[in-house]
Amino acid sequence: MEAPTRDRGPRLDPPAMAVALGVPILVSATFLTVAAVWSEGLGDQVATHWDWSGEPDGFGSRTSFVAVVPALTTVLGVALGIAAGYGRTWVTMRRGLLGLGVGTSVYLGGLGIVALAVQRDGAAGRLPLWTTLGIAVLATLVGVVAARVPQDHRPVVLATDPPDPALRRSAARAVLAHPIGGGGRLSVDEDLVRIRWYLGDALRLDVAEVTGAEAITVSAFGEFGGWGLRTSPTGSRYAFLGRGSRAVELTKADGTQWVVTTPQAEEVAGVINSAADRQRTR
Repeated sequence: MEAPTRDRGPRLDPPAMAVALGVPILVSATFLTVAAVWSEGLGDQVATHWDWSGEPDGFGSRTSFVAVVPALTTVLGVALGIAAGYGRTWVTMRRGLLGLGVGTSVYLGGLGIVALAVQRDGAAGRLPLWTTLGIAVLATLVGVVAARVPQDHRPVVLATDPPDPALRRSAARAVLAHPIGGGGRLSVDEDLVRIRWYLGDALRLDVAEVTGAEAITVSAFGEFGGWGLRTSPTGSRYAFLGRGSRAVELTKADGTQWVVTTPQAEEVAGVINSAADRQRTR
């Protein structure tokens, strides 16, 4: 049964929402301002594409270029980042989406400004590859900073009863880190269920919050629409889906469920339930 809405925290994360909407709009406004200031030096036809050597090889209307760049910058940036403001989406997913949205808007807007800069004297100049790469690096750095904005505001709800006696138990006290697909590595100890994902953690879940764990068979597309970090429309079921169909499903005291694919699903579930038993009897 789904937990009351209040147990899952606020619906919105205002700082994340402000960044998701504000940065693309700010970048677009900056581009339009620059385009207006330089408008007298630009011809009616402007370069819109450059080849690998930096020479212009595509041209179009100045009016269309000045309209399309901010439109793409705003639409793509907001579309990618807007979910980051929804407070009940998995915070790791929100951080990734916000970083991608902000980075995309900075890259498109920055590239548009540089494209105008190299032809503000009325002639289409070269746009070296290193300039494009530099903008990409800047966009990545800004995206990384933006990805730190979303925070997990959901309250911690501790489980009070041991897991259902019918659920699997294990004599082992830990599951060593092992690959679960998608670049993730899952480990379990007495206190923590953890997924290491590239340079950070996709999940750090306290065993004290778990009311039970069981091994299941999951259909990535049938239940979640694909692999990777996933969340249900109601924000009450989350998943890290890598390879295979075997998974462990953890139910937390706040009513949310967390599904993680792992070839050691039975062992992981048993270790978590046994650890939860010991915690409840301390």
